[in-house]
Amino acid sequence: MSSPSQERIQQIQNHETDFLLSATACTNNGNNGDDGYQTIPEHLSQTDDTNIHSNNDNGKANKEEPSFTYIQLLRDNTNYRYYWLSYVANHMGEWMTYLASISMIQNLTLSDDHNNTPSATTFEDSSSPSSSSSSSRVNTLISILILVKLLPNVIFMPLGGVLADKYDRRHVQIVLDVTSSVLVWVYLWAVWWDSVGLLYVANFVQESLSGLYVPSNSAMLPLLASSSDQELQKATTLSGVTWSLMAALGSSTGGLLVALFGVQGCFILDSLTYLVSAVLLLYGVKGSYLATNEDDTNIPHNKQQQRQRRRASSVSKTSTTGGSGNGGQEFLVAS
Repeated sequence: MSSPSQERIQQIQNHETDFLLSATACTNNGNNGDDGYQTIPEHLSQTDDTNIHSNNDNGKANKEEPSFTYIQLLRDNTNYRYYWLSYVANHMGEWMTYLASISMIQNLTLSDDHNNTPSATTFEDSSSPSSSSSSSRVNTLISILILVKLLPNVIFMPLGGVLADKYDRRHVQIVLDVTSSVLVWVYLWAVWWDSVGLLYVANFVQESLSGLYVPSNSAMLPLLASSSDQELQKATTLSGVTWSLMAALGSSTGGLLVALFGVQGCFILDSLTYLVSAVLLLYGVKGSYLATNEDDTNIPHNKQQQRQRRRASSVSKTSTTGGSGNGGQEFLVAS
């Protein structure tokens, strides 16, 4: 039985023999007037091909795409930067309006109960039947407010999708922001008339405008971050994180702002945030954002990239579903 070293020597000798035979055949063909071409033995060609593919794979592995940061996104992409600032402004005042509406309901309910309660029972403790009835009434009215704010999104968001497909998405958002800003007068009338019903009407109209707004806002994002997949991924993530932060900050600081500025002040501040959002979109974001522009050269035609952009758009829609920033967080605040 031969040793491993002897087998290795035999393999080397076989390779040398094959090489010499190939060289001799090429020389003879050349002398006979042939083109000198000779097929290399199969096991040698396979070895060379394996080495070539291995080198190519190593070269691809060494080529890594440069990292893309959120700071680069906001610094280099001017349109997205103003879009993001508009997104922040649009969501900033909504929590104030929501908490101001709750505060108004509580104040009106307690005021009515106080006026209807005889003076002899004004000093009863909180466990009295009148206090329990007042608290139950407040909870019922707040539950109705939540329903009023959630229902319009189900009704009007499909219509908002039609607007996003038919008209320029930036223009749609600007018009809806201005309309929402004018809506402050309905809130103020509700305060002046001490009307919970008028307050419900104002919230219903605002959330209806929000349902029309969200599809255009979400569908605009892939058009703003279309230069690379990394840019789109960062833009989608930043929008989702911003929504979460605004929800957390709004629910935690909204009550403080209501105490500082009052119910009417919060309604007016919300109106101003809508105007700021409209101005940022009007003067900061440039270009046309029609649905037909998705087929332009700004959007890659590669099918994989297009699928990734549709997934990013769906994620953005998920992050903004439930009104322009309220969504399921309303249940947490109300509870």
